[in-house]
Amino acid sequence: MHDDSIATPGLAHRAMAPELDLIADLMGGTAAMQRAGQRWLPREANESWTAWRARLHRSVLFNGMARTVQALAGRPFARPVALADANPALAKLAALLRLLTRHEGRRPFPYLDTAGKLTIGVGRNLTDRGLSSAEIDLLLANDIAAARAACRRLFGDSFDGASMARRHALVSMAFNLGQTRLAGFKKLRAAVLAGDWDLAAAEALDSRWASQTGRRAVEVAALLRTV
Repeated sequence: MHDDSIATPGLAHRAMAPELDLIADLMGGTAAMQRAGQRWLPREANESWTAWRARLHRSVLFNGMARTVQALAGRPFARPVALADANPALAKLAALLRLLTRHEGRRPFPYLDTAGKLTIGVGRNLTDRGLSSAEIDLLLANDIAAARAACRRLFGDSFDGASMARRHALVSMAFNLGQTRLAGFKKLRAAVLAGDWDLAAAEALDSRWASQTGRRAVEVAALLRTV
């Protein structure tokens, strides 16, 4: 019996995972390339750090990838899709989706409906129905992806080159704090970028976040110290 869930990457995803960072950085253009540092612009032999940083900051990546995607992404829908012609059942489903969305509304944040029930999305009754296990896994997978992306933006190669335990620690902080608040941990960020993981752990504990999260912060600090 497998314990895989919707949050577990499949073999195909794992096989293409190394290419996903490249695609994301290509889409990000010059700014993303410079943030990635030595991943795409490695230091040359006998090149000083000062010279490399100067070369990095004057390097430009033409964002042809984003322009190509923008130009071609809408091509399949250049003409309206006629669901009735393609599949009558799909046309009926589309009509039902439009009807329910018009009746219920579509909201990204929780609200109280006319019966006082906590609701979200298109009429999802959180008070009485809540979320299924599969829906929770889907939300979790999306949030983990967002936390990892935040860590890559904040820590660059220091995140990608860290041990799994250290990556998990930083993702846990990003998951809990969000990128903006985690970016406020300036000393922790400097320590990670400098490869001083003991100092990073100490900075994580020396924070209001640590006093608020208790044992979570202690575990995160221990993971930051783990090679």
